[in-house]
Amino acid sequence: MEIIDIQKINILLNDMWNFQLILFGLAVTLFTVIYSFIISKRDELRSIADTIKNGEQTAMIKQKETFAKNYIIRLKKINNNLIILILTTFLFSFCSWFAERFISEYNFELKKYILLTLATSTIILLTLIAKQSYKIFLHYKESTKV
Repeated sequence: MEIIDIQKINILLNDMWNFQLILFGLAVTLFTVIYSFIISKRDELRSIADTIKNGEQTAMIKQKETFAKNYIIRLKKINNNLIILILTTFLFSFCSWFAERFISEYNFELKKYILLTLATSTIILLTLIAKQSYKIFLHYKESTKV
């Protein structure tokens, strides 16, 4: 006798699909916010570049330029990871949705395999999300230091 039946697998696949959509929305939101910070800092960097072109090349201006460049580089790395997260969660949610709705209930082993693969992948993904969140938190702490 099976511990888990096809109905439970379909429910779990549906839950997995919903959970992946939540992660997708969170990743898109973070990407958008960080992207706006990058654009804002890029505009500031352009202003600094114009100041340097006008001959005003003080140590303070160079320090601002270096800080702005490093800030943009760090945020771009975070956003690159978020793009991977967005694509991955979209793929996982699609797989969950597809498996629940279009794979025949007579193909119990395939559905079970997909569920276990997605569950394991989601745990790995949550670990990566936690790591990325920690990086964002560290960046926040560093950039708001007075």
